Amino acid sequence: MSLSFEIGDEYSPRGHAIIYYTSGSKYFMAYIVIIPISFDFTKFMPPVISSQINAEDMAGFSAFALPPVPEEIPDGYDFIKDLATSRNDDLIYGGTFNESNLIESAQSVNNQVENYSELYKNSQNSNHKPISESSDDLNVQNVMLSLMSEKDKLGEISKLIGKLQFAVEGKDLDQVQETEVEIKNISSFFTEEYKIGAILQLVKNNSLNSNKLIQLYIERCYKLADNDADAVSLLDREIDEIN
Repeated sequence: MSLSFEIGDEYSPRGHAIIYYTSGSKYFMAYIVIIPISFDFTKFMPPVISSQINAEDMAGFSAFALPPVPEEIPDGYDFIKDLATSRNDDLIYGGTFNESNLIESAQSVNNQVENYSELYKNSQNSNHKPISESSDDLNVQNVMLSLMSEKDKLGEISKLIGKLQFAVEGKDLDQVQETEVEIKNISSFFTEEYKIGAILQLVKNNSLNSNKLIQLYIERCYKLADNDADAVSLLDREIDEIN
């Protein structure tokens, strides 16, 4: 499963990340750390314990999240984003948090840690760079985008989302990568409140309810552009009900 990076780059993870989840208007957070060196964890245990543990079983401790079940953050999203920025952390949206099932929530975090660790290993073991447009092309595109209204830019994102869905369904990885770069470039003109990263995550997951949720999230973007807070709240509730 792909990770939804809101700060940072999935092709070059920093090795430390804040991952946050939402439940209605609540925000929950955990911190992912990847230890950058290999060592025998059992050396730091009492002999009576270390003798009973296989060193290979401790390999998973090279990457972990604390706390293992995300903690609620009363100060909300702005606090989480500012914290990630000030610490130079990656910021990842983990999805919806199930407050009624802590075991499921802990497993979700563990899965995200494994995914993040795999991305980190890949970035360390390969010099592969993501397919991207040239700097000149991006500069020209950004000038054009700066002249467009918010709704026009959202229209471009909507078209690219359709293009990305087609590429995901056809398993065209190069097209997926290229289209995602385009979407992320346009999304840089919008605040995190638009949750374009969440839309990207839904497209790449391609799950049962993805199409309906993508439609609702895009509609929500247009309502935000209209400053229609009541409509945004209604859409948020509808999204939460599906999640």
